[in-house]
Amino acid sequence: MGHLGLKLHPVSDAHPANSREYVYLIMEKSLSLYQELLGLDKVQDVIFEGEEVGKLLELKDPKFRIVHLKVRDDILELMEFIQPAGENKAHLMANDLGITHFCFRVENAAELILKIQAAGYSFSSDTPVTTPTGRKVGYFRDPDGILVEILQEPIFSNCGNEF
Repeated sequence: MGHLGLKLHPVSDAHPANSREYVYLIMEKSLSLYQELLGLDKVQDVIFEGEEVGKLLELKDPKFRIVHLKVRDDILELMEFIQPAGENKAHLMANDLGITHFCFRVENAAELILKIQAAGYSFSSDTPVTTPTGRKVGYFRDPDGILVEILQEPIFSNCGNEF
């Protein structure tokens, strides 16, 4: 499957690695969204458990699944905790404290938004909103309630002028 021009865009530059990590409760439905609709390739699918992992994460007897999905030069890391279950705090609003959303840069926001809507996902607006900077943007929530941004950068021409 093609990557549809997707590029994972960090919400902040504070994360030094080429990986964005999100904990998911509904892994298979999330994989369907990210693989089938967005065309991301799965590059790793592993179960982690054991005492050392428990010490690392400060959890008693953890067991979880990590799936890595390739987004050009980045990795989107999905985690599903089998045990212990965590609380679902994913439905953050854009103005809440914490990592509130993540973003995919795309070549054609309108086309991808229509494709995601056809699969049953609702966007905050039916068509991309054009920002004052010329970006086309749409937001929807994934199966676990995480806010996902679809962003198309503007195409500027310098009209022959050198800057």
